[in-house]
Amino acid sequence: MAIKVALLGWLSLFCGALWAEEVANIELIAFNCFTCHGEDGRSQGAAPALRGLPGKYVQQTLEDYRASLRPGTIMPRIAKAYTSSEIKALAEYFAQFKQ
Repeated sequence: MAIKVALLGWLSLFCGALWAEEVANIELIAFNCFTCHGEDGRSQGAAPALRGLPGKYVQQTLEDYRASLRPGTIMPRIAKAYTSSEIKALAEYFAQFKQ
């Protein structure tokens, strides 16, 4: 039993470390959004502001774009380039700010 617990603990640490490394540069990934959605998600143009939106909303929207469930011009192509972990991290990144 102790071996199973130790193995599960190690596995969860390993998976957590992989996820952390995959999205370690979330600010660099988010920088791609700034061109259309404004610096730090504060839009000044036609693209919606992302700053302060609920993370679940941003995550679901990006997942819908990625799965071609939501129409768009550029966003479906952009969203397909991100992993689910990166999409979640982007959603959390923009949600942390106040509008």
